[in-house]
Amino acid sequence: MWLNNYPKQPQILQGLLMLNVSVKIGEELKLDVLLPNADKVETNSSGEWTEVWKRGHGVCCERMTDRDGNLTIKEFTSNDTGTYRVLDSEGETLITQRLCAIYTFSLFKCLHLLVTLISSIILFFFF
Repeated sequence: MWLNNYPKQPQILQGLLMLNVSVKIGEELKLDVLLPNADKVETNSSGEWTEVWKRGHGVCCERMTDRDGNLTIKEFTSNDTGTYRVLDSEGETLITQRLCAIYTFSLFKCLHLLVTLISSIILFFFF
C-alpha cells in the first residue's frame, strides 16, 4: 500500500478523517477502518453507495475479510477503486478513504503498446 502524491498527513474535513490511498492491481490491501464504534462500511465504486461490511454480519464480498480491526481486500482490482466510508450506528461518517489503482506494466508490454501506437499513427497519416 502506498500513500501517493496526496498530502502525507491525513486531512480532517468537517470532523471526518479523509485518506487517499493508491494500491497496485493484484495486491492485498488492509484498511485499518473497523473502529469500535463502526457500524458499517460502504463504497461507491459502482456509482452508488453499497454496503461491504456490517457489524455482526461481516463482509459482503468473498474477496474481503475482517480481522483485528482491518478490512482486507484480496487481489485488489480496478473495480475496487472509489470512495469507502465508515459509518457509526447513527449514520455519521467516521472515516472516508479514496482508493486509486496503480497499474504496472512489464517493459515488453510497454514496448508493445508503443509499437502499436506508432503503427496506428503511421497508418492514419500515410494511408
